[in-house]
Amino acid sequence: MERLNLLMASHPLRPRISGHDASTWHLHVNDLDGAVSDVLIGEALLGLVLLVTELGATRFGRCAAEGCDRGFLDTTTNRSRRFCSTRCATRTNVAQYRRRQRLGPPTVSRSAV
Repeated sequence: MERLNLLMASHPLRPRISGHDASTWHLHVNDLDGAVSDVLIGEALLGLVLLVTELGATRFGRCAAEGCDRGFLDTTTNRSRRFCSTRCATRTNVAQYRRRQRLGPPTVSRSAV
């Protein structure tokens, strides 16, 4: 929350309603004469703030795949998402499968029986 508040302090949102006709009203969060970069930062920041306040900060995660540092938004009901994409999940699962195949089946000691 601290980082988000710092971002909002350094990039203040200036909400204004805009529309092209009476049925297309929408919200902008920048000055009319703002630079394109300010528009993009403001819109992204507003989206991030809304996500955090509506879903909670715990819904954001970092991909568990080796070598991937991408983030993701976990929208699963039970908050079980671990990977940023199906590609990373598949790559990790295939690598684990191949590792198990290489090691062979687990052995059961006679003393455990």
